[in-house]
Amino acid sequence: YLTAYNFDKAANREKAHYYYELAGDKAFLKGYYSYALKAYEAIEPDEEILYKIAQCLEGLGEFERSKEIILRSLEKLEENSLLRTKFEILLSGILEKEHKFQEAFNFLERASNSEDPDLRAYAMYKKAWVYFRMGDLQKAMEFAHVSMKVIENYGLSSRDAIKTLGACFTLLGIINQSKGDEKNLMDAIRRQRQMCIRDRGEVISQAKILINISQVLLTLQKYSEAESYLQESFEVVKKSGSRFLMAVVLNNLGRVYYNSRKHVEKAREYYHEAYN
Repeated sequence: YLTAYNFDKAANREKAHYYYELAGDKAFLKGYYSYALKAYEAIEPDEEILYKIAQCLEGLGEFERSKEIILRSLEKLEENSLLRTKFEILLSGILEKEHKFQEAFNFLERASNSEDPDLRAYAMYKKAWVYFRMGDLQKAMEFAHVSMKVIENYGLSSRDAIKTLGACFTLLGIINQSKGDEKNLMDAIRRQRQMCIRDRGEVISQAKILINISQVLLTLQKYSEAESYLQESFEVVKKSGSRFLMAVVLNNLGRVYYNSRKHVEKAREYYHEAYN
């Protein structure tokens, strides 16, 4: 960011743009959405940068501002452009959070039929998630499996595909947990663990997988196993620099100590660290 700032002061806008965007991308991957937003907003925005700004705003919970950018961009972009499809998927996620489920489905239609298999797989997962939020577990499982099938059929191995696959495993784990299907639940956990090993290069994705596994194990009252995953995720999150994920890990460690060991003081320490 400072490199970009110095180039900006020297009136070298091309170099400044490059380093501002690079700083924003790195901050976004670490979950530092406010820092990423600051970097992106320092750039004269084209539609690609506006998409990144809208992503940051969505991550920060500023849904109205994000929607304003998305809707303005959708008016300008060609019907069949991949960027337009990405904007539509992002908008569907906001609408789902606002409980506008049918509208969310409408904005997932184009992506569901996209020629880009990464986007199609992600759209199918998003459909699965919307069905889950509506309480239709059967449809949620169906679309999660469709998403995984797309990834398998095309042999996708991009970072986005790996994240989508991990999200599908997590969702299936939650559904199996809610149905009391421990056998399939533990199978989903095993597959998530394999994804975590495969995804060594992406620390945020790796951390989220480990945290998701720990939360399922906490619900099952498998506290020692949950603690093992949390300790591993603690080391991974330290590398990511994400304060939000660190707070989640510390909070869950507090749950382990409070529920399994009745170690109130230690639990309080973890809860206090998470709060800070």
